[in-house]
Amino acid sequence: MTTSRVIAKAMFVSLAVMAALLSAAAAAAAEPPAETKVIKLTYTPCTGQEMLLSTVPCALDTTKPEGLTAEPAYKGKPLYGSLHLGAEGKPFLVALDPSAADGMIQGTLYVDRDRDGDLAKEKPLALAGGGVDFDLAIVVGDKTVNRLFTASALPKGESAVILILRERGAWKAKADVGGQTLDIMAVDGNSNGRFNDAFVLPEPGKPMPPIAPDMILTKPLGPAPDLSGMCVCPVMMALGGALYDVDVAADGTSVTFAPHAGPTAALTAPDGLTAILSVGGRMLTVTARDGKMLVPAGTIRPFVYGFSKKDANGALWTLTSGPDTKPAPIQLSAGGVAAFPAGLPLVATVKASVGAAAKLAPGQEVSFSVTTTDAAGNDVNLQQVPAQDAPRTGPDEPTPTVIVIKQGDKTLHRGKCGFG
Repeated sequence: MTTSRVIAKAMFVSLAVMAALLSAAAAAAAEPPAETKVIKLTYTPCTGQEMLLSTVPCALDTTKPEGLTAEPAYKGKPLYGSLHLGAEGKPFLVALDPSAADGMIQGTLYVDRDRDGDLAKEKPLALAGGGVDFDLAIVVGDKTVNRLFTASALPKGESAVILILRERGAWKAKADVGGQTLDIMAVDGNSNGRFNDAFVLPEPGKPMPPIAPDMILTKPLGPAPDLSGMCVCPVMMALGGALYDVDVAADGTSVTFAPHAGPTAALTAPDGLTAILSVGGRMLTVTARDGKMLVPAGTIRPFVYGFSKKDANGALWTLTSGPDTKPAPIQLSAGGVAAFPAGLPLVATVKASVGAAAKLAPGQEVSFSVTTTDAAGNDVNLQQVPAQDAPRTGPDEPTPTVIVIKQGDKTLHRGKCGFG
């Protein structure tokens, strides 16, 4: 009798444990793990700040390019050039029949849209002071996309001109990833027709590349840089408490978010501090929450960081460090924790100059130079963004408060101060 009671009791305990496990499994199933998302992007026209992202210069002179087979009847002496807008295929040959007016380069522009060398059959484009709009079919891989451009021209010597193309469109989409709504836009930073060229952090002491990297933006541009929305290729992002490996299609038509499968660690940092770090072959964009930044385990190299803070008057100040090309690497094991290496708080050194005058006179201009560094001595850029209810001096200009801002010996901004 005793034995049967023990067996019955053991069976009851086993059933209870099994029920608990099943209940836990059901609870876990109610919150499925993050899944890979492929976001399709659409090429659409841009306005405002977005149009400043991609410009392509092209030198025009009197030398005819190779491959030119036929030309229109020019009124003056034409200038020629070659536009390299795609990673594949021949360049787009161009010719400008120039006419100068009010110091601006104007005239008739011809673009070899089908790249067959025949400019005679191309539609003439009237290049005026405000530029001229047109589209070009850019080929990347097996896809062809009509991209939108505005062309303008600047003089360069007596017989040369710089033709400048500014893109008027971009690959864009809205998507929900990691519980956040992202305004995704692909950026062809080096203007070669591809959108996923990898940026490699230079070796310590080496200079930065002279061109902008390919990236995706995850929020609209504002008057000041927002690192939390700038993701440099190859991209990694921290979203909703999880890490994602992000891959951009070469032609800009899609972005894939895949949950990072490797072990993670953390950097302690003030809330709101945003950084772009080089980790595991990718550039991680991450913002500190609850005093920590989620990062992959392994070797981490800080690249650039920044944060925003309102002053007592309600004005929003955005502080962004200069790119660090010689950061000391941080080694983090799985579950490890280390302090973010930036030296906070920041130190601002201010100098005022009133020229030769010994005293200030009413209405006199005053120059302030502000050099901001962190505790490690790294230069930090300083820019004010007006609060939403603050008056603006122009459509995209912040309210001038600081007169001169310098990074090292370079003056970044000069304004006018209302003394007293």
